[in-house]
Amino acid sequence: MTDPIRISHSDIAQWLRCRRLFDWQYRKEFMTDERLWGPRACGFRVHLALEAFHKTGETPADIHQRLAAIDEAALVAQGAPGWALDELYSDIVVGRNCCIAYYDWLGSEGPYDGYLIEPEVTLEAPILGGRAILIGKVDLKLTRASDGWIAVDDFKTASVSSRTNVMANLEKSYQHYVYQLLMALNFPGTVISEALYTVIWKMKNPARASYPLVERIRVPGLASALPIKKAQIEEIVSDMLEFLNRHGSSDLDPRAYPTPADSCRWCDMRLPCGLADENPAGAVALLTTEYRHGPRHARYAPGEE
Repeated sequence: MTDPIRISHSDIAQWLRCRRLFDWQYRKEFMTDERLWGPRACGFRVHLALEAFHKTGETPADIHQRLAAIDEAALVAQGAPGWALDELYSDIVVGRNCCIAYYDWLGSEGPYDGYLIEPEVTLEAPILGGRAILIGKVDLKLTRASDGWIAVDDFKTASVSSRTNVMANLEKSYQHYVYQLLMALNFPGTVISEALYTVIWKMKNPARASYPLVERIRVPGLASALPIKKAQIEEIVSDMLEFLNRHGSSDLDPRAYPTPADSCRWCDMRLPCGLADENPAGAVALLTTEYRHGPRHARYAPGEE
């Protein structure tokens, strides 16, 4: 390989989770169709509404309602089954509740007082001597007005059923370290302070909640850990480069092994993965007919959401 590879925190997560998932989604660019209903679509609409709110000042619930109307019209035009529309309508209620909860939390807590806010900041920087480009899109870049220190904040929508493990999963993620490293590389000489996650819990009936619907998670120790995390990220990306160079352009290489784990049951590629070892031709046929091709990093392209 001569051109540098482009790597996001999602690519790192895929690599650490399963070599086969990384191979199919990164190298072969097989993706599942984007549905307009379900948890992922619901969270995406909330995400867009909050980013737009910080850009324009328009109430996030109103932005969300407009986005939901666009998706509803698209489903109707596609002749979607009634159950898909029912799930969309349920998602709209949940997503609107998320937007209202965030707006109310922001008004009552004033969590960004003293900070200059830049929403949806896209960054990239070369690592490994230019052999790779690290990329990321930060939901909110926060610059403290008093001293210029930089923090990052990322929105997360999460189901209440995952409440017990969300914090642990976020803390051991490389996402915030990738964002912090990008800030350090793009703004040398500036103090890169904490990383934050703003978690919004998805509920259909907020009146039943016995806990805050919006919570701020601070990830500790970033300033001291960042040099070590940079070395770890570069080691991970070095392994990716070696893997990609070794596999070349082969279709389904058996060395791209699966990593059985509890998360397999939610994996987008679990069906062809079940075929790949015993019937590689069947797995190729399933991937070709049921999955679309990329673009893998559309979210990081200029003008893309």
